[in-house]
Amino acid sequence: MLILSRLISLCLILSCACLLARAQGQPAQGQGTAAFDEWADDFEGKSLDQSRWERFTFEGASGGKIEVKDGQLRQRGMGGSRFGVRSK
Repeated sequence: MLILSRLISLCLILSCACLLARAQGQPAQGQGTAAFDEWADDFEGKSLDQSRWERFTFEGASGGKIEVKDGQLRQRGMGGSRFGVRSK
C-alpha cells in the first residue's frame, strides 16, 4: 500500500510540473503573440524599412546615427541626444 501511495504522489508531482512548464511557455491571458509578431522586424537589407519604422528625436535634438548591419538595428547617439525609431 505504501508503494502505491508513493507512486500516486509521484504521478501528481510530475503532472503539476508538466502543467507548470507548459503554462510558462504560453503568453498570459489577453497577451497574444500576434501584436508582437505583427511589428517584429529582422532588419534585413542595408537601411531601415521606412514603411514600418520612423525616426524620432526629443527636445529638438538632431538625433544620432541609425544603421542596419548584420540583421541588427544599430543606434549611436551624439552629444547626449535622445532619439530612436518607433513603429508606424
